[in-house]
Amino acid sequence: MEAFDAELVARGRQCGVEILSLKDVEALGRANLKKPVPPKPDDLAVICFTSGTTGERPVLHLVQLIWD
Repeated sequence: MEAFDAELVARGRQCGVEILSLKDVEALGRANLKKPVPPKPDDLAVICFTSGTTGERPVLHLVQLIWD
C-alpha cells in the first residue's frame, strides 16, 4: 500500500485529525487486544451494500440471521 501524501497528512494534523493507514490501524489492534463484546438486542447495526459479488450470503439471509 502506498503511503499517504505528506500534504494530506499535514492538513489532517492541522485540523486535529490523525491519518492512519489500514496497516497502522491493524498494528494498533494487535498491540491493544480486547475481549470481544457480544452485541445486545438494542445495539446499532450497519448493513453495507457493495457493488461486487463476493460469494457470501445474500443480504436478506444476513438480515434474517440478525433478527433471529
